[in-house]
Amino acid sequence: ARSCTQLRHLHVAGVKQHPLNEAINVVAATCPHLESLNLGSSAAVKDATIDLVARSCRQLTFLNLESQDVTDVGLSAVADCCPQLRHLSVRWVKRFVSDRSVSAVAVRCPCLTHLDVSLTGGTVTDAAISAVADGCPELRRLDVSRTGGAVTDRSICAIARGCPRLQYLDVSATDGGVTDVGISAIATHCRELQYLDACDTGGRVTDESILLLAKYSARLKSLDVGLAPLVSRAALLTIASRCEQLMTLQRTTPGKFARPVGSTR
Repeated sequence: ARSCTQLRHLHVAGVKQHPLNEAINVVAATCPHLESLNLGSSAAVKDATIDLVARSCRQLTFLNLESQDVTDVGLSAVADCCPQLRHLSVRWVKRFVSDRSVSAVAVRCPCLTHLDVSLTGGTVTDAAISAVADGCPELRRLDVSRTGGAVTDRSICAIARGCPRLQYLDVSATDGGVTDVGISAIATHCRELQYLDACDTGGRVTDESILLLAKYSARLKSLDVGLAPLVSRAALLTIASRCEQLMTLQRTTPGKFARPVGSTR
């Protein structure tokens, strides 16, 4: 790193060698032009290291902290110092990232296009996602799956209104928090939607919102409504016929609709 002062991208996802903190510290200190840092599922990196990266590499646009040992302290430093951030993943963080730091990112990083807060155990809630809706109008991709029921229709409706260019949304396994109300809002306002995962939403997604997707989501390419007993075969056939770009349509409830798009048998 000391001889690569112009380094722009560093991908160490999955690297388990220790001590990774020391290596990233060296990168932060010697590579101020770093734009992309992928630490997903690598050896544990601490808040102090993320703080140093944020303060030294202010051009950062991509940060993957999946499964990392970070808290609000480290992520708040990123919010304070990296206003150009576009891609952030705090999926399955090992400690405690909450509304406080995610909301700070929403306020201070208006260029954000990709946010993954999945598997955060309920510490990221409607408050943070609503802040994203207010502060990040260019958002294209949002994953709030498996957030312990803390993300509901309230913030998904806010996303629909505030982020009309959304293309990818994962609300699977949201413990019934996301229902037809949220999906209908997305269908109505986000006409560029290409991917929607509404699997295992506690039976709260029905034909009502699926038929609105069929009406408004002409660019839809992938839809998963597995474990949605109130979504009928007729509704799925309607969306398959009307969404001409659809390539994947999944309904994984045993004995129900589960086949590639294009088959009408």
